[in-house]
Amino acid sequence: MSWVFKGLVILFGFIFFFIIIRTIKRNQIGPSLAVIWITVSVFLLSISIFEDFYRWLSYQVIHIHGAQNMIFTILIGFLFLFILYLSIKITQLHTQIQKMISTIAILEKEIQDNKNSIEKSQAVGE
Repeated sequence: MSWVFKGLVILFGFIFFFIIIRTIKRNQIGPSLAVIWITVSVFLLSISIFEDFYRWLSYQVIHIHGAQNMIFTILIGFLFLFILYLSIKITQLHTQIQKMISTIAILEKEIQDNKNSIEKSQAVGE
């Protein structure tokens, strides 16, 4: 990896890290997602800093030819896990919305029944 490319990757990693820290400080991202994105930013920084380690790991341990292929495999695996996490959260939110819709419908029915009974009692009292 050339020094220019390493510098760009490190710069991008730091910029990404500071963006994540800024969103955490502004409470724009939840704690569980913050941990995930901080991990990603640290991984991005480590790609250029520990390039030799990734090369050794890919050739000697995992037997993948090319450290770039291993890095892409790790990032694709991360994306699959992140999509699974988001799918679980979407399902939970959908369930909560359905419960809220049911509760609101029941409460609106009770309000309407109470209004009708009040109107009846007022009509009888007149």
